[in-house]
Amino acid sequence: MLENENEIRKMQGEYQDKSDTLSNGVLLLQNSANAAKNPKQVKERTERAKDAVDSSLFELYDNLQKNCDSVVRLGPSAFPNVDGNFDSTTGQFNIDNSPAYSRILNKYFPSLYTLAKESGERYLPGDRKTTPCFNTMLDSPMLSKILPGRRKNADFRDVEVPDLTQKRALQLCSGPKCMDCIDCGVHQDELHKALTGIARGPKDMRSLHMKNLITVLNSWSVHQNSRGGNRNTQDDPRFQECSGAHQKLGTALRMIGHRLHLAYSDDYKTTGGLGGGRHRDRFSGYGDDMSAY
Repeated sequence: MLENENEIRKMQGEYQDKSDTLSNGVLLLQNSANAAKNPKQVKERTERAKDAVDSSLFELYDNLQKNCDSVVRLGPSAFPNVDGNFDSTTGQFNIDNSPAYSRILNKYFPSLYTLAKESGERYLPGDRKTTPCFNTMLDSPMLSKILPGRRKNADFRDVEVPDLTQKRALQLCSGPKCMDCIDCGVHQDELHKALTGIARGPKDMRSLHMKNLITVLNSWSVHQNSRGGNRNTQDDPRFQECSGAHQKLGTALRMIGHRLHLAYSDDYKTTGGLGGGRHRDRFSGYGDDMSAY
C-alpha cells in the first residue's frame, strides 16, 4: 500500500464530487430554461445549459480520476516513487530518475507558471465580474495548419512553442461565446496544483502530479479547440473573430503536454522503471484508441 493511498483516493473522490456538482448544475440550468416564460430568457438559459453540457471539465475530471486510480491500482512498478524538489533560486525542478521530464518541465515552467497565475477576471460596466476564456495573439503555430501532410506517427518535436511570459502574450477573449468561461479557471487551478505537487509533494504522489500536469494541458487544449477549432464549432460564426487566437494557445498547450508525455515515457524506459511512468488520456473525438491509464 502506498503511504499516501488514502490521500490519493480522497483526491479521486473529490474529482467525482466536482463532476457530480457540474452535472447537477447542468440539470438546474435545463430546468430553468424549461420553466422560463420569456422567449429571450428561454434562449439565454438554453444556450447556457448547452455550454455547460459541452464543457471540457467532465472529461478533465474523468481523466484526473483515472490518474488517481491507476497510480494506486498499478503501484510503484508502473508509477515509481520519485523524490524531487524545486529550487526557487534557480527556478529549476529536480526530479530523481526523470531527467527528460525535468528538462522539458524546466524549459516550459516560466510559461506554465505565468498561465497558472494570470488573472482571469474582467469587470464590465456596473461592476459585473466575468471570467472570459484565455487565448493568445502571439504569432505562433496552429495544429490545424500543421497536421495536413504530416505522417501519422509524427512526434512534432519541431513545432515551435511560444513564450507565454512575453508582455500581453495571454489575452482575455471578448468573443460573444467566451465572456463567461467555466473551464479556464478550473484548468488554472489544476495546473497550479500539479506544479505544486511536483515541486514539494510526497514522493509516492509525485508521479501522480506529473501525470496530472500532462492531463491538464491536454484537456485545456481540447477546451481551446472547442472555441471554433473543432468539428462541432468550426462553422459557428460566433467564434469567427477569435478562433485562431484560441487555436494558437491550444496548440502551445498540446505541444507542451505532448513533450512532457514523451519525456515521462522515455524516463520510464531508460531508467528501467525507476523514473517517469506510463500515461494515456482519453478525450472524445481525439483518436480511436479507448484505452486510458
